[in-house]
Amino acid sequence: MKKIALSLFAILLTVSAFAGQKTVKVSTARQLINALRSDTKIVVTNDILDLTQTMLQMKDEGSLPFDIEGESIGPSAVSEYDGPSLLVNYCDNLTITGAKKGIHIQVTPRYANVFGFNHCRNINISNLKLGHTDAGDCVGDVLYFEHCEEVAIEDCNLYGCGVIGIEARYSKNLKVNNSDIYECSQEMFDLYHVSNMAFNNCQFYENGGGIHISESCRGIEMNNCDIHDNIGSLYIISSPLKISNSKIVHHWGAYSDIVTYDNCTLDIEQTEGEYPDYSDEYEEEEEFRGDEFDYSEEADWEGRDYTLNDMEDVKDFEFLTNEQKNMLFGDLRSLVLNYMEEHGNYGNNQDFEEVYRTLMNGEPLKITANELLGYKRVRSTQIKENGIYKYDFFPCKFTKEADLLCFNKTGGSQRKWGQLSRVDDRHIAFSGCWYIGGDKPTYFTDESKLAVGQLVKLTPSTIIIIFPDENDFEIYEFSK
Repeated sequence: MKKIALSLFAILLTVSAFAGQKTVKVSTARQLINALRSDTKIVVTNDILDLTQTMLQMKDEGSLPFDIEGESIGPSAVSEYDGPSLLVNYCDNLTITGAKKGIHIQVTPRYANVFGFNHCRNINISNLKLGHTDAGDCVGDVLYFEHCEEVAIEDCNLYGCGVIGIEARYSKNLKVNNSDIYECSQEMFDLYHVSNMAFNNCQFYENGGGIHISESCRGIEMNNCDIHDNIGSLYIISSPLKISNSKIVHHWGAYSDIVTYDNCTLDIEQTEGEYPDYSDEYEEEEEFRGDEFDYSEEADWEGRDYTLNDMEDVKDFEFLTNEQKNMLFGDLRSLVLNYMEEHGNYGNNQDFEEVYRTLMNGEPLKITANELLGYKRVRSTQIKENGIYKYDFFPCKFTKEADLLCFNKTGGSQRKWGQLSRVDDRHIAFSGCWYIGGDKPTYFTDESKLAVGQLVKLTPSTIIIIFPDENDFEIYEFSK
């Protein structure tokens, strides 16, 4: 009886929250953007709206805030690599719905979110088809939520690209009902510090990746869902996921010991699987890879035990400065910790806390080359003076090349390729280059793209590469 009373109270609260809304009918992108305010029900009447050109026009007019610092209320835009991304800030009690099912809202930039919400509460999105006109490969979600509460998505189609269908960070009490997520180039959904999120009667299909849930999530459920025709590892998760009354067909690897099934129909491969290499989309890069490298795993790799003097005599390292060579043998972990303490004015930044805890995990453990071959996903964290920036997981591969072990980040726009050389049994040096997806790696032919780093194993399941830059650091964190 008490549970029923509490449920009725929750329903009454929800009805009450949306009862005070002012209804606004919109038929243009400008009208839609201007109506993104608290206590508003927006009814989109036009069959299709493209937000991008309108946002650029509003930027020129000064009628839409761009790249604001500090708090802002209502709609704003963030300048991404190839165009603006819409962001709704500090709005409560907002509904965006189609006048009929399938009203289409799209954006052109591949790196932009279709809708982003920051510090919003009681958000209802329904009867919409949302996505991008072109495919992306790095960032660019369909829906993005940060510090949001009480979110409902109903009767929507979220399509790729979107790299990710739904990304939520530091948010709670979200539900997705009767909706499809399809053709996204990476994850179906990506959750980070999220509590209480449910997917009910949803379909997930033809996506280029699976489900990513960080170790800081709880109360994540999927009920009466249909998951089929997706590729890549189905689960990249560190928090429990409960799946009930659902049908799953997946032959790309669906291994996880923290997923529980209740009354599900399963046709899955219970292995870790092989993540697809999206660089196949780039003809030039594939031709380069085939011409230059043998990715056969038949060759033996016994490690190359270089000393600093030995490295000076190796042609592969001829562009390294003495400072860079010394970094490969120094204590880069302590260097990053000192840097973070020196420039750590990040407020209560949870990303800072997580990176700091990771680096404080004690002295590096012994590591072998063969164990690296099992890691197929990598996430970049950039540590700068003005903040810490964490990116999504992307595919990568460690491969044997004759007597060398090589690493290549094969997904995302910003990538690194190079060789790994043993310093000692606890430190491995990386030397190579950075490059943009679609381009050829210019390994030691373009000094401006040189990249060096140090690979260490901090716990049995935590392997990272630390890349020192001119004024900051980048960390690669690996996952199987």
